[in-house]
Amino acid sequence: MRRMTRKKLGVVLGMLTFVLCLTACTSPQPQEQTTSPEVVQTQAVSHNMDTVRSLSDRCIVLDGGRVVYDGDVEQGIDHYMMQRLTVQDSYDFTDVPRKGTAQLVRMQRARVSQKDHWLNLQLDLSSKESRKGLHLRLTVANARGTPVATAVSQPFASDGTAEQRLTLTLDTDALVSGTYSADLAVVEPVGDKQQRHDFLEHAIAFTLEKEELPYRVQWPQQTWGSVRLPVMRVEHGA
Repeated sequence: MRRMTRKKLGVVLGMLTFVLCLTACTSPQPQEQTTSPEVVQTQAVSHNMDTVRSLSDRCIVLDGGRVVYDGDVEQGIDHYMMQRLTVQDSYDFTDVPRKGTAQLVRMQRARVSQKDHWLNLQLDLSSKESRKGLHLRLTVANARGTPVATAVSQPFASDGTAEQRLTLTLDTDALVSGTYSADLAVVEPVGDKQQRHDFLEHAIAFTLEKEELPYRVQWPQQTWGSVRLPVMRVEHGA
């Protein structure tokens, strides 16, 4: 009996189809559909790109229940992630539900602007009490949803009011051209750990356009990565 279960699971994983929902849509329940005595197909919903890549050989992207892509896994992930990223000048987080955060401090709104390789973030906060030693952690992900870099702000203090504005500046010079999203978290160091007071996934998005190399060539992020290190120095001779 145990041997039969393992064999069936292997077939299921090999034929797995993942459904990615761009907007709120009815998630199909995992179901098994026998197409022949030996072939079992499984349909599941996931937002974890690593899971999709490792377990599936087909990807369907839904938008409000409508199929907008059906086919190759990598192309499906690209389509899904690019459609999710909405580059705007301002964002409102007041009605965004939070999970598992203390919410001593709550991010309310953000305004994003860019000049050269500098990203300026104007962040409105509300807080329940004054607290020193807080930091904003910003984790950048590429268009495929893979985290590529993280920045942590200098310490700041909450003032215990409903309206507090911070202006933060991020140097994006090391990132190559592309569209990115960023998670935002308000954290407080506690010993060698940290307490997360607020967290927003894919809170903001931005696009970078720049010359990548001293010679003209398109930068393939999937194989070269999203971070461009400084140009290497060359010295002739020993």
